[in-house]
Amino acid sequence: MAVAVPAALGAGWIVLRARPRECVPATRSSGEVALLALLAFALTQLLRMGLRCLIPSEASFTSKLADLGALGLGAALLLVVRQRGGLLRKESTPPLRALGLGLAAYIAAFPCVLVAHWLAALMPGGEDVRRSTLLFLAGAETTQVLVVTALLMSVVPLFEELVFRGFLLRGLESMVLRVVDAPRAASWIAAVVSSACFAAVHERAAMPAIFVVGLLLSWVALRGGGLWAAMAFHALHNGITVWVHLSGATAWLDQR
Repeated sequence: MAVAVPAALGAGWIVLRARPRECVPATRSSGEVALLALLAFALTQLLRMGLRCLIPSEASFTSKLADLGALGLGAALLLVVRQRGGLLRKESTPPLRALGLGLAAYIAAFPCVLVAHWLAALMPGGEDVRRSTLLFLAGAETTQVLVVTALLMSVVPLFEELVFRGFLLRGLESMVLRVVDAPRAASWIAAVVSSACFAAVHERAAMPAIFVVGLLLSWVALRGGGLWAAMAFHALHNGITVWVHLSGATAWLDQR
């Protein structure tokens, strides 16, 4: 506590002191941006389902690699679209500064994330999700855990942030602005809707916690850090989540 509280307060002060940079509008319409995000996400999910059909049910590690590979292909597609002007806004914040903001924001928001996951563990089915994760980590080799962790901290944040914060959040924000002439309200509405979509693609028991994380990621992206900050936040969150579950798997094996 003596270290965590000052670290959280200091990181929060850094984030609040950071002033948002101007965003340069891209050429595509807001509706097209949002539709591109949902289309790319749907195609990627179909690809994941197709790859899983070719893998035996007991090959959990290979199945996870197939899932992450599909996300990687989806991220590559979205990066190509982004280079062609597919993002509604292009952030001018320098990448290194944005990465630092994202890491600081996660440290500041960590107590909130912790409470959200603690509440999610009390949801029906929460224990089953935790048990399946512990079983995978307990049965996997060290190399397999390292590979999956590296991909969870790179491919997954890249793909999900491009979809939900890069395309969907920005597209919805602009669409709402056409109806409500209130930028702050438009940002909040877009953040809530995109976070709800983000939570909906995860396990039912984890949805409340993922929704809170989605709101935090949206705030980081809109604050001025943009996608780089959101990706850093997301990557650190995934890494710490794996570490916590890995510690739980070790304790679980010791009990057995």
